[in-house]
Amino acid sequence: MTDVRSFFDKKYLGSWDIPEGKDVVLVIDRCEGSAVKGTTGEEKKAPILFFSNVRDKKKSLVLNVTNAKTLIKLYGKHIEEWKGKAIAIYATRTLAFGEEVDCIRIRPVSPAMPARGAAQALSAVSREPGDEDDATVAAK
Repeated sequence: MTDVRSFFDKKYLGSWDIPEGKDVVLVIDRCEGSAVKGTTGEEKKAPILFFSNVRDKKKSLVLNVTNAKTLIKLYGKHIEEWKGKAIAIYATRTLAFGEEVDCIRIRPVSPAMPARGAAQALSAVSREPGDEDDATVAAK
């Protein structure tokens, strides 16, 4: 089923970009610090992950503290060492801001590297016919 939020032009990945019930394996290209707007509109500095195997190279992932801790456990605290490493992300729900909300989490295990040249299909808007067969999307 297609989540309506996937049709909005969003700069960052959201849980709606991940196929329901699937993991998506992404290869880290780089991590940069950037100012992002928080839930109350204030700007805060946060690490942003960019990926080498995403069709829409502009789509990136804002690292929250939980996902940053998972990456540190997987690959260490130095962002330069993350380049070329694979992560598996999945959509779930968590308690935040006094309510249960959708979120993205990074699996705490190193996944197999995706096939070379396999671009990830992250949402209904970024998919092209046949992506479901070509993409490195794994069942949970």
